[in-house]
This record gives sequence, structure tokens and C-alpha cells, in this order.
Amino acid sequence: MVTRDPDTGVQNAGMYRMMVHDKKTTGILLPPFRHAELHRQRYEARGEACPISIALGIDPSLGLSTVVPYPQDVDEYHMAGALRGGKPVELVKCETNDILVPASSEIVIEGEIPIGVTKWEGPFGEFTGYYGKPLDRLVINVKAITFRNKPIYHGLYMGIPVPPTEETIVRGLPIKLEILRTCPLPGIKKLSLTGMGAFNCVVSVKKEFDGFGKMMACSILGLWAGRSIKTIIVVDDDIDPENWDEVDWALAGRLFPDKDVEILKDYICVPLDPTLRARPREYGMSVCSKMIIDATRPIREDFPESTRPKPDVMKKVEAGWKKYGIELK
Repeated sequence: MVTRDPDTGVQNAGMYRMMVHDKKTTGILLPPFRHAELHRQRYEARGEACPISIALGIDPSLGLSTVVPYPQDVDEYHMAGALRGGKPVELVKCETNDILVPASSEIVIEGEIPIGVTKWEGPFGEFTGYYGKPLDRLVINVKAITFRNKPIYHGLYMGIPVPPTEETIVRGLPIKLEILRTCPLPGIKKLSLTGMGAFNCVVSVKKEFDGFGKMMACSILGLWAGRSIKTIIVVDDDIDPENWDEVDWALAGRLFPDKDVEILKDYICVPLDPTLRARPREYGMSVCSKMIIDATRPIREDFPESTRPKPDVMKKVEAGWKKYGIELK
């Protein structure tokens, strides 16, 4: 979904879901922090409808770029070109507006978001695995539809994200990479977004002093890319964040709940979060509480040493499996 900033001319491409109301009208969910909504508000301040174009059936590099939480005024087409090894994305101007869309698109829907027009939308099976409550939302008035001969319509499965689905991977991986790129603090060793692809995060850090784990968690939650995370678990660099047995071990032996768990209130979150109360969602207030769990070892001399075998011992054991008569599969 592509919009253009009326003041700077910079375009934004994002992935949104729409509901078909009739042959010429669709619904559109625009959270207050999304760049398309910022563009719409600027058009509204001018007393104008917001032009918008939707490209369906696009190059995978474009799809990935549209879900990365880049800062405002970063053009996703440029970033897609980087993913393509520096090969620019070929663009074409739409027929009813000045928005540029990928020339390779299978289908392009052109329209505008009128001022003050809403329709009831839903219920819709959301990525959270729950049906969202029907709400009054903005609409897109369709002006034109262009398409290739025998166009391919590409969709993603939306449902309970267990096991991880295409949608959770496509959404979670770019968020992870953008957090690693933009986190201002040194010390991150590995980061994992769990199967939900957005809400839960485990990060391993090289802890230098007490309080570092919580400071790292706050830094990640304060990032534009970290806004969707609700629960963040910080572990030491000897723990693999993607191995839940190891994370469980860290929670069991390194966590002091009375001092290592923090609840943060009124942080930006995903507006489709099913735990949000109905009233805030109706008024577009996408805020919720968040939890930090610091499961790193306290820095003190009397904390017991781990019984984990030393790396050189593990290498010798692994190299001798066949000699021991053990065959790994």
C-alpha cells in the first residue's frame, strides 16, 4: 500500500489489510503511528482526500521491505533495491494519481481516503489468532484497477501462528534485523522473536554491570522497530535465545521476580492486540503495559559457577561420537 507525503513528496510503502465493502469501496486499518496515517492526516489538514495505491502480487524483496519498521521518510523502494543486490525497482506512475508503484505488480488498485468517511469493518481473523471486534474504520474509494492478463493474486494465511506461518516469519524477521541495526547500546549477542513474530522477544547480552539487562530491554522497547514487543526476556551470552530449554534454565536459576521483573505502563503497542480494552481501541489509543524480565546472572562473587561443560571439552566429546559407538541423526 503506497502513499505520498504531500509536503516532501517522499513515498511510503507498507503492508496493510483491507476489507472489501463493495465493488468501489474497501476498508483500511491505519494505526496512529503508521506512516500512511501520518500522510493521511497531512492531506486532511489541507482539506484534501489522501491518494493511495495498492500493489498486489509483488517481488518478494518488496514485500519484505514494506514490513520493516523503518524510520519516517525512508523509501522502501530504495531498501528493496538493496535487498536485490543494488538492482533498482522498476516503477510506473498510476493512472489516476502521481503515486509510483512496482511495474511488475500483478494488480494495482488506485483510490483515495476521503475525509470523515467511515464504515463498520470486520470481524476479521487477525494475525494474533483471534477475531477482532467489528469497528468503525476509514475507507478507500476505488478510482481504478489495472492488472496483467491472468493476474496472480498472492495472499498470506492469517490465523493462529502455531507453528510459525509464512506471515509470522515475513513480519518477524525484518523487525528483528531492524532492532539489531538501530539499537544504540553495544552488547547484544543474539535476538529472537518468538513464533508470534512481534509480541515476545528474547535477547542475549554480554553483561558488564548490574542493571545492564534492564537498560538493554528499555533501549529495545524504545526503538521504532520495537514498538510491537510486549514481553522482553534478557539473558546472558551463554544462553541461546532460540533454545527455550536454555531460556527456561535461565529463568529458573537467575531470576529474582521481586527485583528482576518490571511492568511499564502506557507504551505504544499493536492496536489488534486482543488484550486491549474495547474503549481504547475504539478511540485509536494503541497503548498497553509491557514487561521486562531480566534473567541475567547478578554480578556478585558468591553466585555459583555453572556446571555447563567447557567449550573445549564439548568439542572433544562431539568429535568422538563415532568412537563411542553413538551415531547422530
